[in-house]
Amino acid sequence: MIISIQTLLRKMTTLPKKNSSTLINLEVKLNKDGTISFDYDYVSPDTFVSEVNRVNPDFPHTHTIAAMIRNTVTELDYIGSEMRKLLRSI
Repeated sequence: MIISIQTLLRKMTTLPKKNSSTLINLEVKLNKDGTISFDYDYVSPDTFVSEVNRVNPDFPHTHTIAAMIRNTVTELDYIGSEMRKLLRSI
């Protein structure tokens, strides 16, 4: 799931108060019925770049962080696919 622009803006405007903002969030849960859920959400890398450039255009690591988000999401897609295969075999 991709985080909305409104959520990103809210997080970025509260960043100085919190000293952090979640870029990617992963949850793997064992449900009451015995099933396992795998879910993640993240800030769109393109939205991240445009908003950081708007809020702090001199921030030097914007594109590196956007690349990290893209790479992590790709890996999470792969992990989710492999988990589904594994759970089907159980």
